[in-house]
Amino acid sequence: MLSALAAGPLYDSTGIVFGGQPPGPRSYYQYANWSERPSSRLIGLLDARLNGRIRAQSYNERRFDWVALDTSGLPGDWLLGLRIKEFYHDTSPPRHRAVVAVDAELLDWQAKTLLARRLFRIEQPLSDENVTAAVAGLSTATTQLIDQLVEWLESLAPGRGPAEPAD
Repeated sequence: MLSALAAGPLYDSTGIVFGGQPPGPRSYYQYANWSERPSSRLIGLLDARLNGRIRAQSYNERRFDWVALDTSGLPGDWLLGLRIKEFYHDTSPPRHRAVVAVDAELLDWQAKTLLARRLFRIEQPLSDENVTAAVAGLSTATTQLIDQLVEWLESLAPGRGPAEPAD
């Protein structure tokens, strides 16, 4: 199961954030917004990517039987919670970049124990110093982050036996 955990108030909105490295101030672009909160979109993209992989694999290749959002009502063995730590256009010199950082916590939902935790951080250089380039960079960084999340999750999943499931 996948869950979007509460992000800090700056990143838990549809505003596109820009600013320098901490402790520098950060703010929202005045006339640019996301169509949905980045945490919701990230979970949706990861759900689509994992389920797409499952459908494309044979039974023995699969690392997971299924993936669903925690709001689906389906029971699951594992729960992956993602919390956005940073999701912004870094305007610090010498070069602007998109920064995406996510804290991932994988829980055994049945035993209520932490299986693994990892911080993922991607910095994507921008082609220009404006909101259009920032959005493109954040999109690219998000794709790279999802690639790393999928690889990490699959490395933690147990392997399958050689038998196909009974019908």
